[in-house]
Amino acid sequence: MVDLYTRFRDELGSYIQEEFDKLKQVGSIDDYFKKFEELKCLMLIKDPLLPNEYLVDNFIGGLDDNVKYFTRAFNPTTLLEAVKYARLQEATIQAFKTP
Repeated sequence: MVDLYTRFRDELGSYIQEEFDKLKQVGSIDDYFKKFEELKCLMLIKDPLLPNEYLVDNFIGGLDDNVKYFTRAFNPTTLLEAVKYARLQEATIQAFKTP
């Protein structure tokens, strides 16, 4: 019984890691951030000692290219800073799209 539990726990952990690493922004920053936070919580359950730099880099890496480079230019050190800069760029892009 323990071997079965361990096998499925490991498979779920691998799935979460894969989903987290492949997550990309498709819609708004807020939609992306919501999904990122869900997966981040599962990742932290799996490994509570994940470095903050890994989380920030992963978040920025999944952003749309139009937002990613702007956000990265500010060299954010926290996830909240990265989200702030990403939202700022998203608002700028939207402002240019409206007549």
